[in-house]
Amino acid sequence: MSNGIKEVDIDDLRIVPGLSDKILNLLSRVTSSGRFVPEIDGLRFFAIFGVIMCHIAEILTAHELYSGTAIKESFLYWFQQHGAFGVHLFFSISGFILSLPFAEGYLFGKPLPKLKKYYFRRVTRLEPPYIICLTIGLVGVSIYGSSFWKEIPHYFASLFYLHAIIYHQASTIGGILWSLEIEVQFYILAPFLAKVFLIRNTIFRRIIIITVCILSMLWQNTIQSSAHEMIFLTILGNIQYFLVGFFVADIYLADWRTIRPRRFLWDLALAIAFLLFTVIFYYVEEVNQWISYPFLLTVILFYFASFRGIITNKIVTNRWLVVFGGMCYSIYLYHMITIRTMWVLFTRNLVVTHNYVTDYLIQMALLCTALLVICSILFILFEKPFMQRDWPKKWSAAIVKYFDSKKRLF
Repeated sequence: MSNGIKEVDIDDLRIVPGLSDKILNLLSRVTSSGRFVPEIDGLRFFAIFGVIMCHIAEILTAHELYSGTAIKESFLYWFQQHGAFGVHLFFSISGFILSLPFAEGYLFGKPLPKLKKYYFRRVTRLEPPYIICLTIGLVGVSIYGSSFWKEIPHYFASLFYLHAIIYHQASTIGGILWSLEIEVQFYILAPFLAKVFLIRNTIFRRIIIITVCILSMLWQNTIQSSAHEMIFLTILGNIQYFLVGFFVADIYLADWRTIRPRRFLWDLALAIAFLLFTVIFYYVEEVNQWISYPFLLTVILFYFASFRGIITNKIVTNRWLVVFGGMCYSIYLYHMITIRTMWVLFTRNLVVTHNYVTDYLIQMALLCTALLVICSILFILFEKPFMQRDWPKKWSAAIVKYFDSKKRLF
């Protein structure tokens, strides 16, 4: 793609000298086309970091030393809890990534993705790591919690991404899997939603996308509490986040096709928006139900600052952040089981300072280190092999060859 945003060949990150370079090469993800936008993987890092920050805070405040209301009513805890918005940043990234090839086809006449290949790629890329993680979760829950047979229906409901629809709650095997069910719903709908790019008038097209976002949020704020949780565990309660990805993809393709200088102004705009977002929604409790509106604006500015800012761009394109962001699927799948296991076996005994901030920083350092090591291994074993587009063909050929050799022996 010939635009002003530099797309980097995956091989550009694979520099041979040095131990750190070898580690980065080993942990670098494989893309279908061999090319990727580093800013997006940098954004993925911040999305997964927010989720981890939130869950470590939840685990620490379950400790008897910090289980009181004083900590849970503090600004720090409120801020940590809103790290869960990293999931919604993931949604916007999915909207951005999946809309790009369709938008290029409709706007610039490039070949459109064939739906059969599109859906097959989604399945072969994401399903194997998901099944492995879900099976590990079933074994873990069966050993340390509920009975195996009681969890089997939940396992199959989760396996087909239907747990929230059937049980009206997150999966009992892995509570974090609720967001993946929503992602799959979006994957199915994305090719049809992307037909918005058939609208030739750029301004009108963007107005439609933003209008649908606003109307969706207005409708969501009218939902009765009885249906609230059910709706927000489906695409209906989250469509605006994916459409923000569409909006940024539109700008990325249509406006950033020529090289333009980066501006510190975008870094400043992001900092101001982030500050206002946190302060207003912490101190003005009555407006918390409208939190999605400024959050979406902050997300849009995060994209602008990442692509067009100076400081933010340098941060999100840091090689380590880009590589760990590329591993975010494995980290997301296994972060809760890893954090809880390490907490129970080791770090729980290190809550000793009686100062929440200090203990939280200690837990973050220890648990994040363990998380990166363990999830890096799981990424190499259970995700990276399925990043190759032709892995089903290679695996089937290897299996046929193996059985043919066995037949010749007998």
